[in-house]
This record gives sequence, structure tokens and C-alpha cells, in this order.
Amino acid sequence: KIELLTAKTYVGGMAVEDAPFRVIADHARAATMLMADGVLPSNEGRGYVLRRIIRRAVRYALQLGAQESILHHLVADVADIFRGVYFSGEGQGDAAVVKRIQRDLETEEERFAKTLSAGAVRVGEEIEKLRRLGQTGLEGDSVFRFYDTYGIPFDVIEEIARDEGIQVDRAAFAGLLETQRLRSRMASKMTLGDDASALGKLDLPPRHSEFRGYPELDFCSLSGATVLGLVQDGAPVQTLKEGGTGIAITDRTIFYPEGGGQVADLGEWSWSGGRADVQDTQKPIPGFIAHKVSVRKGELCVGSVVDMTIPEWTRRKTQANHTGTHLLHAALRQVLGESARQMGSLVAPDRLRFDYASNAPLTPDQIDEIDRLVNEEILRDHEVSKEYMSMEDSRKRGAVAFFGDKYGDTVRVVTVPGFSTELCGGCHVPRTGEIGAFKIVSDKGLQSGVRRIEAVTSLGAVDLLRADEQTLSEISAAAQAPREALVVRWQEREDRVRALEREVASLKMKLASGDGGGAESTTTDVDGVRVVTRIAGGLSIPELRNLSDTLRSKLKSGVVVVGTANEGKTSVVAAVPPALVARVPASRVAARIGKALGGSGGGKADLAQAGGKKEALLPGALKEAETAVRELLAESA
Repeated sequence: KIELLTAKTYVGGMAVEDAPFRVIADHARAATMLMADGVLPSNEGRGYVLRRIIRRAVRYALQLGAQESILHHLVADVADIFRGVYFSGEGQGDAAVVKRIQRDLETEEERFAKTLSAGAVRVGEEIEKLRRLGQTGLEGDSVFRFYDTYGIPFDVIEEIARDEGIQVDRAAFAGLLETQRLRSRMASKMTLGDDASALGKLDLPPRHSEFRGYPELDFCSLSGATVLGLVQDGAPVQTLKEGGTGIAITDRTIFYPEGGGQVADLGEWSWSGGRADVQDTQKPIPGFIAHKVSVRKGELCVGSVVDMTIPEWTRRKTQANHTGTHLLHAALRQVLGESARQMGSLVAPDRLRFDYASNAPLTPDQIDEIDRLVNEEILRDHEVSKEYMSMEDSRKRGAVAFFGDKYGDTVRVVTVPGFSTELCGGCHVPRTGEIGAFKIVSDKGLQSGVRRIEAVTSLGAVDLLRADEQTLSEISAAAQAPREALVVRWQEREDRVRALEREVASLKMKLASGDGGGAESTTTDVDGVRVVTRIAGGLSIPELRNLSDTLRSKLKSGVVVVGTANEGKTSVVAAVPPALVARVPASRVAARIGKALGGSGGGKADLAQAGGKKEALLPGALKEAETAVRELLAESA
């Protein structure tokens, strides 16, 4: 099949020239099987491995002289060869999988082809600059800029440079890449700062911090938690004084540590003679929950017994959003299929965010269907069960686990009967009815192969409804029309605006073309060729092109150069009739004018464009048209 797609011959016998064939065949198989398992190209994890496999195969296809993407054409062949071995052998099911893989693979190939094309240009420009400076090496910071800013793979950069006889500073690039990775890891760490590293120095008891924030336990208030350890300024301390900030670990807590997509809980502690604000909650060391606290009154000591409070509706809204996220995931898989797997999430009191694998946006009908499915489960008011079991038992239950997440031998399984079963340690409502309502707010692309849904539940849905009501009322008042007539009124006004815009454009064109005066125009005869230059203020580029066509048709034979200035920027269009393009190419005229404008110019032989950023240079630049025509006529004589 590769022979057919590339018009090259596979020699056989492990010949060196056959290497691209073998790489493409192997990588087509690997990519097909990974994507059949639901993996999509991305910038991390197994998605990144898949992306590298695809891109390597594409480069080898280019070595064979392929003029277009070929990898997706091999998917059906892989499925046929492994039918009954890897693929199910069920024709209709396999056909749908093959079609999906072909679509997603072609999208990735085309995206990489654009990256390669743009990358080759940028790297080529840099290499040309080096040659002018007499240098023979591409420095690490330049290589890293191509890699990090423009997404050009290092091996592609190295290959282009090697073909041009330029050395690449691999060691410097590797150093910059590692620095970026360290910076990324540091940025992703918890916000406890330097104090986090000192937690390991605490003399903590063997028992762990017990989380009591689930609704079936203490929910959003707890009495009698004991402070086990304190850290301030990177060292263990016995006391946090009034006005001080540090890290506190307690034997039990209702504050949820950031994790699994759910944000850290914030709230208040109180004790005899003292109060503190909890500014962050994390789990930096196994088994213990750490609170970043700021003491507002009194002193907080190791051994202090504190009462904890989280605002009731902060907890209720967070729980509603977390269970809503599970329902959304299940509904999304029903609507889009099993490939729509979770790629990340955020659960906060005011909103939920869900990242999922997909190369195409949801249609309005799909959004409506997901909203309907989730809200039906809410209205059924199912009990949301939470059970602890072994990982093996959770698999038998059909619980959804996520690649990259870490699970122990015992896991917590959150179930909405008949709809959703997932591994999760977060806070959830006791019954789905407590979610109240669910509404998708947006669906947008996040990166290649990954999209993000944002939605609201509970009082967040009420707030959204209230905001929409306010907006509708304001629009209705401004339009002086009832709500049910707003669409008709808007369409009437749009039609009126378009008619006025056409009328204005027509009047501007009459003025610019000379029918109504108001335009600076000059006509010159250059060795038998008439050159018309005109300045017409306030025109857009399309209007400038229309004006050049109008003047060229009036002129019959000759060169037309028209310019305009808008907001300090200048634009010029040069038009040449077919009979003159061989002697006076418009692109050459535009290039001369662009230089005079302090900018650039170019285009086709019959129509070209120039531009600059200094309005004062426009009159003088148009005079260059006459000089350009004279020189071009002399060249062709």
C-alpha cells in the first residue's frame, strides 16, 4: 500500500533504502492501535508518544517523496491484517473505529505538515541570517525558541540544519529544555511555599490526618481537632503568634486538600482566645493534610484544640459541581462514544470545568442532549453511593479510572446507579437532586485533540439565569421591543445597517473614483504608458482594490496606483492590465513603493499591494510609481 501511495518500490531483503517503508508500516500499526484504545495526540503522556510516532512516520513519508498525508490511508489495512487478533472482527463496529481513527489521524498529519512547512521557513531564515554573518552554528536559545514558541520538533530542526551544513548546539538546547521542565514542575507545586519542605522535619504521630468533610460525616463544621505540628519560615515551631502565617497539620479536618480536580477548601478556625483564616489546603506528605493558616487573633500552638468551619454553601456548591462533573462525563460518553475520555477537570464552588479528548467541537444538538441527560439524572434524585473496595473489585464494578492518576490498593468508588461509576476521593452530594440544575456554558478548544467544557450547577445555574434575565431585559429596553420580538427586531436593524453600509461604500467609491471630487489624482505619460496615481482617504483594502479596478477599466490601458491612509497606516494597490504585465509587473511596482513607505510590497503581476506605517510618506511613495514604470520599460526594451 505504501508503494501505491508513494510510487516508490520496496526492494526487500532489508535493503537500506527500504528503511522508510518499514518505519511507516510499523508506526502506522502502532498509531492505529493506540488510537483504537482511545489515545489521541497531545503534548503529554501517552498522547505525546503517539504524536511523536505520527510525526516520525510523516517525515519518513516525505523522504519517499509523498506529496500528501498517507498514514491515515493505512489504517484500514492495519485493521484488516489484525482482524480477529486485535480488532474485534465485527464489521460494523470496526468500521466506525477505523473511520474515527482515519479522521483524527488525518487531522494530526495535516497539522504537522503545516508546522513542518512554517518551521522549515523560519529555520531557513535563521540559517540564511547566520550565513550572512559568517557563522556555522545554530545556538541553543534559537533552537529552543523554534521548539517552544513555534512547536517545531528538535529532530526536524536538526535535520534541516544538517542539510544546510549548519551545526546545532544540542547540549545548550537540552539544558534550556530541562530548565523549562524544572520551572514547570515548580510552578505546579502547591502554594505552601518554602514551609512545605520543612514538614518532613515535624515529629508527627504514626496516625494520619482523618478527612471528615464528607456530607455523611462532619460536612462543613467540626469541633475538637488537635494541632499536631506547625511550620513557619521553613522550620518547625511550637507557636504561631497573632499576625503570623504558617502551616498547620491536625489529627482530623473538614478541609479538602486540593486534588482530583477539586480545589482546596478555605475557611476559618477558632479556639479559646484565638481565630485563624485557612488560606490553602494541600496534601504534601503521605497521610497528612496541611493547612496554610493566618492567625488573626491570639496564638496557635502545637496541641491547640480548634473548631473548624467552612461556609455551608461553599461546600454544597462544590459537592454539586463535583457530582455534576461525573454526570457530565457519563453523558458525554453516551453522546460522543467511549473515546471522549477525561483529560482533566476543575471543581470549584462557582463552576466546573471538564477537559476531554476530541478533535471537533460539540454541535448545538449535542450540547442540548448532554444538558438533557444530566438534568434527567438530577431530577430522578438518585442516591449517590460512596464505597471503599479493592482496585480489583472496582474494575469488576466497571468503575472508570484515568490514565496518569495514582490509586492505592483500596479505592473509593462514587456511583450514580445506572449512569455513572468512577473512582474519586472528592466531595459529592448525598442525592443527585441536591445538584438542582446543570447547564453547559461553553465548549472550546484547549489544544490539539483536547477540548474544554465549562458548566454551572446549583446556585451557579440560578446566578446564570438571573444574569441572562438582566441582559435580556436591557436588550429589550434598548430595542424597544418585547422579548419574543427581539430576533425579528434585530434582523430588521441588521438589514438596515447593511443597506446603509452599501450606500456609504457606494458614495465613498464615487468620491474616490473622481465622480464627486475629493480625491488627489495625478496622470502621467511615461514612454507611452499612462500612469494614474490617486490618494483616497479612509478606504479599506477591498475598497482600494475595487477602486483600482474601476480606474483601470476607465483607463483602458495603463498603470493604476491608488493609496489610502487609515489610523497612521498606509496601504497601496497597484493594478496593471494584461497587455502590460510582461513589461511592467505590478509586483515590482508595489515593491518599489513599499520600500519608499518604509514597509514592503509584492503580489501578482496584474495586482499587487504595498504598505507602511508612516502616513506622511504616502504622497512621495506614489511618485515612485512613475520611476518604477520607467525603469521596468527600459529593462524590457
